[in-house]
Amino acid sequence: MDYFVGQFLKIPCEVSKGPFAGEFLISIDTGLGAHSGFVRRESVDVLGEGRGLVTGEIVEVQDDTVVVRFNGSFFTTAAGVAQLSQTWVSSHASSL
Repeated sequence: MDYFVGQFLKIPCEVSKGPFAGEFLISIDTGLGAHSGFVRRESVDVLGEGRGLVTGEIVEVQDDTVVVRFNGSFFTTAAGVAQLSQTWVSSHASSL
């Protein structure tokens, strides 16, 4: 799949309650490490049993990676930005 800046993706994640009513705590396991933080409830489609899909926007496309920004407050990545391999994205994420 060809990726482009401004494209929105649904990324699989683990979902649990956040500290506030309008938030979820999510964790995205990319196989190379986890990205965890708080996101607004409207950014997550809950699938059940602690699983969901979080919406992210591609902000940069490189040779074999995409940089995705998530709206939220993350512990493990600056400014809610994660660099993901295109191979991982192709096999785990879906485009909006």
